[in-house]
Amino acid sequence: MHRSELQFFVNGTKVAIAADPEWTLAFYLREKLKLKGTKIACEEGACGACTVVVGKIDPISGKPWFVSANACVTPLYLVDDCCVLTIEGLGNVRNGVHPIQERLARGHGSQCGFCTPGFVMSIYALIRNNAEPSVDDVDAALRGNLCRCTGYRPILESFYTFTNGCGKQNCCQKNPSGQSACAAASADDKQQELLTDWSSMRPYDSTQEPIFPPELQLMARSAQQDIIELSGERIRLFAPSTVAQLIELRRMYSNSHFVATGLMTGLMHRGSVKVATDPVWLVLYRVAEFHTIDISDKRVQIGSSLSISDLHSALVKANSNKKFSSLIDLLDRYSSRQVRNIASWVGNVTSGNPTSDLAVVMLALNASISVIDLKTGEQRDVAVDEKFFSRVGGNRNCLGKDDVVASISIGILSEQEHLFAVKQGMRHGADSPIVNTAIYAKLGEDLKTIEDIRLVFGGIGSAPVVAVNTAAALKNRKLDEDTLELGIATLSKEIALSENAPGGRAQYRSSLAVSFFFKFFDELSHGSSFITSPIARATPLEPLQLYTDAQSQHGADACGRPLMCQYGERHATGEADYVADVDAANMCYMALVLSSRPHAQIVSIDASEALKVKGVVGYVDAKDIPSKGTNYPGREYNQFIPDNTPVFADGKVESVGQTIGAIVAEDLQTARKAAQMVRVEYEDLPAIVTIEEAIKAESWLYNDPMNMMKGDVEKGLSESDIVLDGEVRMGGQEHVYLETQSSLASPGEGDEWTILCSTQQPTWAQTHAGYLLGVQKHKIVVKVKRIGGAFGGKTNQCGRALFPALVAAQKFRRPVRCALSRKEDFLATGRRHPMLAKYKIGMSKEGKLLAVDCNIYLDGGYSIDNSVAVLSATVAHADTVYDVPHMRVNGRVCKTNLPSNTAFRGF
Repeated sequence: MHRSELQFFVNGTKVAIAADPEWTLAFYLREKLKLKGTKIACEEGACGACTVVVGKIDPISGKPWFVSANACVTPLYLVDDCCVLTIEGLGNVRNGVHPIQERLARGHGSQCGFCTPGFVMSIYALIRNNAEPSVDDVDAALRGNLCRCTGYRPILESFYTFTNGCGKQNCCQKNPSGQSACAAASADDKQQELLTDWSSMRPYDSTQEPIFPPELQLMARSAQQDIIELSGERIRLFAPSTVAQLIELRRMYSNSHFVATGLMTGLMHRGSVKVATDPVWLVLYRVAEFHTIDISDKRVQIGSSLSISDLHSALVKANSNKKFSSLIDLLDRYSSRQVRNIASWVGNVTSGNPTSDLAVVMLALNASISVIDLKTGEQRDVAVDEKFFSRVGGNRNCLGKDDVVASISIGILSEQEHLFAVKQGMRHGADSPIVNTAIYAKLGEDLKTIEDIRLVFGGIGSAPVVAVNTAAALKNRKLDEDTLELGIATLSKEIALSENAPGGRAQYRSSLAVSFFFKFFDELSHGSSFITSPIARATPLEPLQLYTDAQSQHGADACGRPLMCQYGERHATGEADYVADVDAANMCYMALVLSSRPHAQIVSIDASEALKVKGVVGYVDAKDIPSKGTNYPGREYNQFIPDNTPVFADGKVESVGQTIGAIVAEDLQTARKAAQMVRVEYEDLPAIVTIEEAIKAESWLYNDPMNMMKGDVEKGLSESDIVLDGEVRMGGQEHVYLETQSSLASPGEGDEWTILCSTQQPTWAQTHAGYLLGVQKHKIVVKVKRIGGAFGGKTNQCGRALFPALVAAQKFRRPVRCALSRKEDFLATGRRHPMLAKYKIGMSKEGKLLAVDCNIYLDGGYSIDNSVAVLSATVAHADTVYDVPHMRVNGRVCKTNLPSNTAFRGF
């Protein structure tokens, strides 16, 4: 039996809908149900702003279970037969907020508020399953949620009030009076205890939560054996519930594409405009035979339709002898809990990704995969060994085109067997590894001889690398220094990378892999634990918030009082609207066409294919700016110096990410796909991409240097006992505000305009909009309700979204909303200025500064933007707190073929 509708519950209301297979849960919630509390920030499942809770029946226990999930990457079809809870389903300001929302708001855990709903939902998923979590449970639940402005202290402090204590004898969570989030941190700190009175807030009562929909419980018990069939513009999807159905579908659609859950497949497919060569997807997550977990004394076997979190749970249950501890630790740091709850382990094992954590570990453990050949129906076991990623016939692994993975089997390790698993990324957890390593070793009965060993390294080659030569050299050798030296020497040769190896940092990666082997050998020799870097907090958080008692002040005087943010409860309930949450009648959506070259003449622009796409309204570029307006509105407006940033590239691009034009469409997905179809032909020009290249070419954004003079520098240096010279360099930094650059431009009667803009400078936006359109600024109303983070990045650069939207709204006489994707924002906007300073310093024998001669160079990017203001502050503050008798500072702003850099907090 086929059904063409998905069925699920959202905040207690049943939904039945024929959906496009490419729809995400976030798209459906925001655009179809208009539940805008689920925020969109990264669209890659990395920040947690879109977190929702998905309730489903556990296929093993048969009981309801609630998990957090990133709605932005969760395909809508995955919530079939589930209940979805969003921030709107917990509480609201009018009818009463949920205890989680209340504590976060009153605990000062909200600033811009954009990330706040995601934090609330992550903790809600935790306490729905465990009403008294530990501090470590809270930390783990929030590891997939990012906050850019509040800081994590008040957020954690608020949520720790739900825990069963931090482990201290006098923990406030075990104290019925509970005057502070962690009174045990400092018993005599009266100021801290007065900051937030947690005892006045409602306690959490799990009996008051909405029940799991009985209809879904009945459906789960009935063991439905239907097939979901969904058809979209580009994809046709089948989701069978049995292996027999899967075999029959494969027979009918022999070129179909197997999809485990679709998180990664959907993410990559949504970002592509190419027509799929395999437009039929067979999605495996519903196949009942793939939902098994079997834990015995000899092995752990887990079905391929279960999630990485399910694998983690199974390993925890099987870890009585602590042999899987390093693997469990590794999984704790795999992506985020929201992703682990939804993603299947099977893609991570079989993809052949060179840094796949699970592939590396399963190779080391020599795990066994159970495979079904859908052509013959036969089932066989395939070893995950050095031949698994042989890529025969161009495949990513040795499996055939009709093979599907049913389960994986991992042997239980004996007392003589050991597993070491570790990875190194750019941060401690939830990050892609630079290098990861898994080493399995079996010792002899004397526990001093290596009987067997397998060493696997990720991040070294195009697939995980099995160091067979090193393993052969180490077998049957004693755990002594000679063996260690032999292993290091053999391994260093076996995994050596050439200097130009893909991925860069060749020497670092090779050295890192060798250091992991050293750590493994050292710990194995001394019988140490293989938990390499536990992700749990080493010491409990001890919050410190200095606060001056203001009780003697007049009651109406708010100064100095720890008052809740005015919109804190709206942030926590998702009722706070940001620009991308506001719809207008007859509104269009915009996506930018950005330069893919750092410096080039534009030979031609062809938007004809994009304009043929159904739903596309039109294309705009510099030619569509009104005759009374200008493509350089900053030249007409003088703060420190006119800004020469163009709205659209006109004849030439000077940076990757510079705006060339924009597509306007009836919906955002159509606009983004069509924007990729605009063809731009370039004639490349020489590019300057570093400060050194700019200095050599004398490429400046502002011709005259800015300087500060004091005393006689030459005299001061000549009289100094010691003279030092050198240079100091500071890199740039992205703002990473969670709400991307966003604007909604609505034309009114005559030349009147209403603009909703996420900007730190409404007056700047109003004035520049007037110059752009050739309209008097008193006819333009700019509204800024709130901003989802900015840090200086939404001063001048709010125009990246606003100005193209204005031009399009003028051309089509319809409201146009431009909310950049995270990728568009990173490409189109600048960051903190990179800086190079060359100095000569003179001092006395006693170390007293006598003279400083300094030349400072800022990387301004391709246009002036805010660079002169940044340079003026840099030069003026060069002496910092020192009174130097003789000082000379010269500052220049370099012009490079990079995005224009801008304000960043205190510059």
